[in-house]
Amino acid sequence: MPISYYIQVILALSVLAGILYLVLNFSKKLHGVRYTGEIEVLDRRAIDNGVALVLIKLRGKDFLLSVSNQRVDVIEKYDANNQSKN
Repeated sequence: MPISYYIQVILALSVLAGILYLVLNFSKKLHGVRYTGEIEVLDRRAIDNGVALVLIKLRGKDFLLSVSNQRVDVIEKYDANNQSKN
């Protein structure tokens, strides 16, 4: 095989590696923007198969959630003083 073939293969692989690098870099930046860390899971307890109670903190308020395979329901809302606002 002529040397020009190897040069074309190396050049094509270099271009693909550059594109892959740019896509990975962009996805890391996008991932950092999507997840701001505002939700903190305080506790999680399994109740039944596929059903759990989850206590989360969101923007200074606590929420007790019922989480199942098909839905998520807010059971209680608590303010900063841990008083129920249901």
